[in-house]
Amino acid sequence: MKIRALSVLVMVLLAGAAFAACTADQWKIDLELAQTYLSSDPKNYLGAINLHRTWIEYAKTQPEEVKAITGLPSPAEDLTASLNNVYRDAAQAIVTSYSDLIAKDPVKAAELGIAVRKYFRDNPAIASEFATAIGASRATMFITLDKAIREGFMKVYAQMASDYSRLVKEGKTAEAAQLSASWDKIMADLQANGNPLPEEFRKFTGIDLDATIDMVRAFEKDVEAYKAAIYAGDFDKAFAISAKWEEFCTKNPQQAQALNYFFNAANGATPRTKIDWKAAFQGLRLEIYEAMFRADCQAYSAMIAKGDLAGAKALVAKWQKIIAGPEGALIAGKLGTDLAGAEAFLNEVQTKLENIDPAFTSETVESFKKDLATYQAHVETFQNSVPGSGDWYGAVAQAMTLADKWSRIAIQNPSLAEEIRKATGVNLPQDSDNVIKAGLDAAMQDTAVKFTKALGTGDFTQARDLLTAWRKYLDENPRVKELAAEKWGPDFLGTLERYEKGLTTMIGGEATTAPVSSTSDVASSTGSTGDDAGTDPAAIETSPAGGLGGAGQ
Repeated sequence: MKIRALSVLVMVLLAGAAFAACTADQWKIDLELAQTYLSSDPKNYLGAINLHRTWIEYAKTQPEEVKAITGLPSPAEDLTASLNNVYRDAAQAIVTSYSDLIAKDPVKAAELGIAVRKYFRDNPAIASEFATAIGASRATMFITLDKAIREGFMKVYAQMASDYSRLVKEGKTAEAAQLSASWDKIMADLQANGNPLPEEFRKFTGIDLDATIDMVRAFEKDVEAYKAAIYAGDFDKAFAISAKWEEFCTKNPQQAQALNYFFNAANGATPRTKIDWKAAFQGLRLEIYEAMFRADCQAYSAMIAKGDLAGAKALVAKWQKIIAGPEGALIAGKLGTDLAGAEAFLNEVQTKLENIDPAFTSETVESFKKDLATYQAHVETFQNSVPGSGDWYGAVAQAMTLADKWSRIAIQNPSLAEEIRKATGVNLPQDSDNVIKAGLDAAMQDTAVKFTKALGTGDFTQARDLLTAWRKYLDENPRVKELAAEKWGPDFLGTLERYEKGLTTMIGGEATTAPVSSTSDVASSTGSTGDDAGTDPAAIETSPAGGLGGAGQ
């Protein structure tokens, strides 16, 4: 693509581009003209674009006539596809020309960017079509143009400033004046297009040229370093970069104007828009806090999964301190809540961590997996044992004991429960509670039959020992005790105790202190096979939630 194509790329719409008639003759003329535009050197893109858009409009308003004239099956769609190809070809030509100019003549490169941008601003409909054709949004396209203009003028400024200083030192005042006049013309062009550079870039005299260029380059470099720090999770570095430039802009307001221009250009804003640097850097801080919070949430989850409660508490305390700071309300807002909501949430999490039973502080996802395997072994024993036998009772009791443990852990430490769910698919405490409920149903049915039989035969000691074993088991397994009370009413436990005391009185002795295992001992001593219990051996495994074993397999 030759550089002289630039004059065509940025020219105004052709004066004679709007045609008077939608006829076969006009179509033939325009088709040949479009082919001429696109085969010429340089290509007349705007002429071709205008012809396409004219006939697309005809196709929308007079579809049948245009279909008959052109022979196209879907004129509007077919012509739009052809127009998009012209847009894409034009985009490539602009990029090629700019790349060539930025290396040879950055002034013209910047002028090309300004001219293209002005054309798009003056023709918003074409700008939207152009952006769509190249797979971009209008905003993205204008940001790209602004960056191209910025790059061109930075090179222009650096080179012209260097040449000006050299000419002055050599005593070539006339040449220096001519160079300064050229720069003034560039400034005038920018002013005319609504994009004036800050005062610091207007004149060469009295300006520390090297410092100005270095300042802008350093700022751009730090912007990239800031982004990299956020991505890497180095939030201390991100805060330091933000604080460095906040201090600079506060102490050097004139130089901050130069940064103002290039900061806007880099971010797609109108370069002349004045930045509120205080608000801008406050925004950067909030971005850092938001990224830090996301990272700390992930770290918190990892700590909970590994049983590092001390680390988890420290993270929560860190955020309690941050939220209590002067920007707490703004940070909370950035995180999607208000100050009161953030404080309440953090306090609730910290309270739950503080109230975790010391016996459970070392529990982790891995320790749950080990207990899950043990539980599944108990389920297998339960399924393969004679209902009501010692092995049967032992398997039920031990399975419920494990379920009791993990239900209580989940209630005290929901964060660990969530990590367990993600790792194993087991929902605590729902699944473990269902195991307990199924176990209570199975064991209590069998116990009731044995208790009734013992009373019927006058074996009050066996009847009493059955109740004592259950009372001790419930006392040692708080969650099982809670669910039993929910299932059979709050007076269930009192009923057990009253029956136990009554039987003891009838026996004429003290209540036994039989261990939990006495449940199976009593069952064995009766010689019962458990057939009278009528309990399905798969009751725990096929509980409503599938049981812990079902969920974990």
